[in-house]
Amino acid sequence: MKRIILACAIAAIMSTPAFAKSFAIPSENPVATVVLPDDWNADEIDTGVEVTSKDDEVYMAFETVKASSAEEALNEGLDYLKAKGVKLDESSMKQQEMTINGMKGLAVNFTGKDKDGDAEISLILLGASKDRLVMLTYWSSPEGAKANDDALNKIADSIKPVN
Repeated sequence: MKRIILACAIAAIMSTPAFAKSFAIPSENPVATVVLPDDWNADEIDTGVEVTSKDDEVYMAFETVKASSAEEALNEGLDYLKAKGVKLDESSMKQQEMTINGMKGLAVNFTGKDKDGDAEISLILLGASKDRLVMLTYWSSPEGAKANDDALNKIADSIKPVN
C-alpha cells in the first residue's frame, strides 16, 4: 500500500507543470510577451524585463526599441555589456537572420570573456511591429548555456508579438 501511495505522490509531482510568469515588453503599450521561469530572478524595467538564471550563469534582457534607432540600440547594448566587464572578441562576430514566432530578426553573436572566464554574447533584434522592435541581450558562460538549455529554448519559444 505504501508503494502505491508513494507512486501516486511521485506521479502527481511529476505531472505538475513548472509555473512561469508572463511579462509584457514593455509593461505599458507592449509589442511582445515572454514567459520566464519562476525560479529565475526577473525585474521589470522601463523598456521591458531583465532576468538572471537561478545559477547566475545567464543574463537576458528583453527591451522594446524604435525600429528607426535599431543601430543605436545595438550600440547601447554593447556599451552596457562592456560596462559590466564583458570583453568581446570582435573577430568572432557572426550575424544571422532568424524568425521567432513570426517575428523576423537579426542576431549578432560574439564570444568573449567576463570576470569569470569565457562568455557567449548575443544581441537579437526582432520585428514585433511596424515601427518597434524587441531587442534581446544575452550573456552567458558556455557552461551556463548548457546547464540552462531547456529553459532557454522554452523562453525563446515563448516570445510572441502582441497583435
